[in-house]
Amino acid sequence: MLSGICEMKDVKSLMPSGTQVLPGTVPRSDGPWIEDDGSLWLAEETPASSQVRDFEGTLARIDAGCAPAAGRELLWTGDFEVGDLAGAQAPLWNVATPSAYRKVDRDAARSGDGGVLLQRGSGNTADVVLSIDHRVLVEPGHRLTLLLDARARYGSPTAELRIGWYNDTRGSSQQQTTAEVVGTDDWRTLRVDVTVPRNAVAAQPFIALRPPATGVSQLGIDNVALIDWDQPGCDYVQGAATLELAALPPAAKTPVFTPMEATVVPVEPVGPLPPGPSEPSE
Repeated sequence: MLSGICEMKDVKSLMPSGTQVLPGTVPRSDGPWIEDDGSLWLAEETPASSQVRDFEGTLARIDAGCAPAAGRELLWTGDFEVGDLAGAQAPLWNVATPSAYRKVDRDAARSGDGGVLLQRGSGNTADVVLSIDHRVLVEPGHRLTLLLDARARYGSPTAELRIGWYNDTRGSSQQQTTAEVVGTDDWRTLRVDVTVPRNAVAAQPFIALRPPATGVSQLGIDNVALIDWDQPGCDYVQGAATLELAALPPAAKTPVFTPMEATVVPVEPVGPLPPGPSEPSE
């Protein structure tokens, strides 16, 4: 499954000239794909009758099907697996080029074949930071949730979750949402709920591991997601909802969801950003 942040233009570059993709299908489907008259279409399976499943928990990932209140995942490649079309490990993250202190590692995976291992020693003077390569476009007032799985691999790692807020697609952030995280021996799913501040047009999540006072610390990170609850999607659902049968993936016979238990990390809301640069005059 291609669960990647790659823009549509990046996906199209991997396809024959003139090929098109049915909107909304690329980030969610394994195929099968059908090329017909210069277009790439997903072979959809139409059920004889609609089937539904009720969900009443706090949070769930939708594996097949959809719900009227479902949110859209904005990062796509936060599972750090090899994408079907991209063919690369952790595409569009700063870990795509590994180092001794930040790399994709099988032992850092909570699920699948890869997670990210961050390492700092007492001799280091700066944080090691995991992030996506490019900020994500957002809408002021939208409700977002940052999710990630974290586990202490060695020592007692302390990290900071950051969400940078930008009033332009270039330049530095004007505000940051921050939260302290202490690694534990067991995997935990961490959840940060935020509202996009006024004048923000883009956001970017960061996970920064600090150097320990003594020795070495290692932190495993997996399954990073940024969910927009006000942008229609079929990726996550919260609260009471009815999941309906959908054609993606084609083999699905009933709606499927995975309930999730997440530890809410409290954060302080940020104020409005200064207005961004004005549009250039014509």
